[in-house]
Amino acid sequence: MSQAVMHRQYAWPGLRIAVECADAASLDWLDEFLTPSFGAEAGSDGDYAVRLVVDSERYERASEASGTDGQIDVFVQDASVVRLPAVEAHGRWSAFDKSYRAVYRVKELDSPVEILHGGTGIEVRGGLMRVVRELAMNHALDRGDTILHAACLRLGEGGLIIAGPKGAGKTTLLLHLLGAEAARYVTNDRLLVYSENGSVIVRGVPTIVCIRDALFDYFPGMRERLMDGWYRWLLTLEECSAKPPPPPSPWPDGRIGISPSQLCALVSRPAVEAATPRVAVFPEITLSEGGVSVEPLSAQETASRLQASLFAAAHAGARSRLFGRPGQPDRSPEELAAACQDLARSVRGFRCELGHDAAYTSSGARILAEKLTIG
Repeated sequence: MSQAVMHRQYAWPGLRIAVECADAASLDWLDEFLTPSFGAEAGSDGDYAVRLVVDSERYERASEASGTDGQIDVFVQDASVVRLPAVEAHGRWSAFDKSYRAVYRVKELDSPVEILHGGTGIEVRGGLMRVVRELAMNHALDRGDTILHAACLRLGEGGLIIAGPKGAGKTTLLLHLLGAEAARYVTNDRLLVYSENGSVIVRGVPTIVCIRDALFDYFPGMRERLMDGWYRWLLTLEECSAKPPPPPSPWPDGRIGISPSQLCALVSRPAVEAATPRVAVFPEITLSEGGVSVEPLSAQETASRLQASLFAAAHAGARSRLFGRPGQPDRSPEELAAACQDLARSVRGFRCELGHDAAYTSSGARILAEKLTIG
């Protein structure tokens, strides 16, 4: 007997993505992972449609033909592009993702995107989330929006952007500032910048939150709370509460991956959909003493640092070719620089030095938040 198919619709600036799936638990997980950055509601009327089909036999048959036509750019990450083996037949591309046991089938974006999955249970969820997110990111680029490699939170009515290269201390500073009672989580790694009714808005692009072991040294008790919560990024909070096997454990590189909703639960702070940017902070972890210090930046220096923090700056112009509309031009370096200059004019920029003896307390978070929003 075939399972009943369920539908969900996800709203993004200028876009609606309809998802079709036979597993209610996977849709519940997708809701929790994507919201509030995406609006979620019942429905099947979207600009794009994504259909998840779980069928191990069909997946195995399809995988036999993998890679005969080369590779195609599928998912864009900050420091790399995920290129997968692909074949083209009758105007439809099939890309083979062995790490997620999925085949992504796209004829044109006006037709449903099919995810043929060979797994069972929670392992089908990751590929589904990545496809929905990539469609949204490509749409944003087509609109001329900007995506930063940045974390963000809202303090009061203003958004505080935390930008910089990998390892600069974005997650450390984000977690510290979330200790302030007025703080609200927006995003941890990717940030959409766009205009709405003449105002600049920043919105989170949901990603896995990667917590490095060294972070626990700064936040006593966090490791225990994370393990006690049974947090794993492919589970909902409700599923975590049931403590299913196996217990949470680090990835081979030592990091632990949790979902945005699990991070909010970990620090007892809610998430918000979007914010109006007021401040841009560029953290730097140093070996100096002195805790946390801030230094104002000029608008020119702020714009320069924002430009260096553009998402995928290392491979400018890269975007998903599988999930993009053919013929869409990439923004020129001059256009991207102008976008960063416009953003810099609407925020105050700060350099924030994080010394090795910094004490991350709720009172310290409140004092730092006041310096950044008032100073």
